[in-house]
This record gives sequence, C-alpha cells and structure tokens, in this order.
Amino acid sequence: MSCSCFGTIKTMKLKYLSLMILVALVFITSCTSNSPSSSSQGLSGFKALVMELRIPKSDFFVSDSSTDFEIPFNIIIKNEGTSTVSKNNAVLQISGFDPSLFSKAESKVVIPINQDIEGRSTNRAFGDIIVFSNPKDIDLKLTKEGIKNIKDRYEFDLFYNLCYKYKTSLSSSIKLNPLNTLNLVNDVSNQNSVSYSQGQGAPLAVTRIDVFSTNNKVLLTIYVEKKSGKLIYYTDSFSTKDCGSVEFSSRNKFKVSKASLSGKIAEDCVGKDKKGKEFYLDESGRGQITCTFSLDDEINSPITSILSLDLEYYVFDSISQRFSVRKI
Repeated sequence: MSCSCFGTIKTMKLKYLSLMILVALVFITSCTSNSPSSSSQGLSGFKALVMELRIPKSDFFVSDSSTDFEIPFNIIIKNEGTSTVSKNNAVLQISGFDPSLFSKAESKVVIPINQDIEGRSTNRAFGDIIVFSNPKDIDLKLTKEGIKNIKDRYEFDLFYNLCYKYKTSLSSSIKLNPLNTLNLVNDVSNQNSVSYSQGQGAPLAVTRIDVFSTNNKVLLTIYVEKKSGKLIYYTDSFSTKDCGSVEFSSRNKFKVSKASLSGKIAEDCVGKDKKGKEFYLDESGRGQITCTFSLDDEINSPITSILSLDLEYYVFDSISQRFSVRKI
C-alpha cells in the first residue's frame, strides 16, 4: 500500500516538473519573440505617418440664441516608419466647411507641423507622436452669426489632409560573380545587411534586385512597389497651401536621391523608359530603376558588395468625418 502511494506521489512530481518546464519554455519563447532587440522589430511594415481622428461627438443642436462654439476633435499623427519627417516638408490641412458660417475667412485651414517627426530605428521601438486639437491648435468655430443663417440642418464633411516628404532607405548585400551574366532574383528581406525587413519601414519598398556584372562593370535592375494605399507623388516645389490638390503629372512619381555600391556612386540611374531622371510607378504601383556602377578592379572571384539606396517622395493621406448641426 505504501509503495503504491509512493509511486503516485512520484508520478505527480514528474508531471508537475514537466508542466513547469513547459511553462518556462513558453515564457522564454514569448520574451524572445517580443524583444525590442529582435532584428526586424520596429523596422518592418509599410507605414509612414499614420493619422487617427478622435471626436467626442459629431451631432449638435443649436438655436438662434446659441453662442460661438468649437467643433471638438483631436488629430493624432504617429510616425510608424523609419524615416524622419522634417517640419519644413509636412503640413496638415482641414477643409470642407462653409467659411461664411465659421470663424475662418477661407474654406481651408492650414496647420504647419511645428516639429520634426522622428521615425523608428533598431534603438527606437516607437516613432514620434504629435497631437493637434480644436480649439487649442486649430481654433475652428461655428459663429453665432453663422448659426442664425442655418435654416433646419447643416451637414458637412471635414477633410483632414496630410502631406509630407518621406524616404525609403535600403542597405543590402549584393552578390557579384566574375565574368558572367547573373540573373539573380533576391528577396531584399533575406539579404538586407541592416536588418530591415521587406518594406524598409516605408510605403515604397524595394522588392527585387537583378544583377548583371562583367569585368569591372555592374548593372543593377531594382524593382520597387507601393505597399500602401496612400498616394505617392513628387514635386520640386512643395507648398504648404496645396495639400489636397496634387497635380496629376506629379502622381506616382519618386526620386532616386542616393545610389552607391560599396561606396562607388552610380554613374547613371534611369527609369523603366530609359529617359531622363524621372521615375514613375505604373497603374499597379510598381516601378523600376536601372543603375550602372564602375568598380576599381575587375571581378576575378565572387564578392559581396553593399548597395545603399535612398528613394524620396511625398505622401498624401486623408481622412474625413461628417458633422451635423440641427436647429431647434
């Protein structure tokens, strides 16, 4: 009888020990997968600036005796990408209201971004967050005189447009073989030397690189793709007043601001049509860059070189909210 009890206790101890080991393994795995030092943590994804709209209410009741009041809302802007947005290249614009009813003389309010918005990095798990609120930063009021001009109901959509300059930065290892034609199709996520995941933390991503090398010449065909539903465009004269009216000729356009192979600047980079320095995305959001590099020496044995590439462009983003003002 005593032996039976001893065997039961021993079995229970073994089961308890096994359970504790399993719990410990799950805990260790969870900590490892969620660690900020993970190679792709904070750098993956295809987002840049993200807008969130917070409103306590959207329906209002007024009478002829009502005084001026603000349309309450908060706009939260987060940088969920890896590029820092300069305050000189970003603007928030609010439109959609009748200026004759409000305290503004024009039909749009331009709110300058008063600080640089830092992105994420391997040492920075989260990018900057800024908040704009009415009336503190915007001061959009429905006036007493405007209320008197409302007959029964006034419904309107406020549009919150955000325009800003962004950058895709890539540093990727490229394999070069001597005196032969390579047709390597490489996933950037598998060969990136700075632990960027595919997307490089930006809405425009490098997805594939084809390599052609002979003697001391290297030709890279770099394929890019828009991974976000936001409008990408490029202009040489960014205006804080024109957000929301992007010219058709500027849409789906980007610029190559840097291209080097192990420190050697590209002799030439051209777009898909091989004309000029303008680079476009097609209707499906895909584009192509072809860059030529000259190395100091001939390639006599397989080597690995580092491609550094910066793509610049502007992003247009917009959200809207309907408001209703009823006369009682």
